[in-house]
Amino acid sequence: MISKAAQILLDYLTDNCNGAGNSQILKNISYVLNIRHGFSRDTRKIQTLAGELRDHGHKVVTSCGKRPGMYIAINHAEVLPYARQISNRIIGNVKLLMQIKGWLSESDRQEVFAFLKDLKGFKI
Repeated sequence: MISKAAQILLDYLTDNCNGAGNSQILKNISYVLNIRHGFSRDTRKIQTLAGELRDHGHKVVTSCGKRPGMYIAINHAEVLPYARQISNRIIGNVKLLMQIKGWLSESDRQEVFAFLKDLKGFKI
């Protein structure tokens, strides 16, 4: 069961941000929810609630593309740019880690790269 705050966000997104063409920037969403429901204006709170919705199977995505913002994806084609965006961030972060790897002690490297052990069982 999702929290009341996540339900409020879901209702707002369903009514106003259904599909990529109706995406809204997080500042606008947080402003409206602050006025209507007393939400914090912190956009990180909106991102946390969106994560809760995704945990429950709702296709809430964000985009930094031509029309940046948050929306509910209406088909797989609207999820794909989001997935590519996340993938590119991961690749960029791994490249950064590889650049600084030599600056770390062996024990620190073991800690920092421990996530790789979790990826071995990852299935596509």
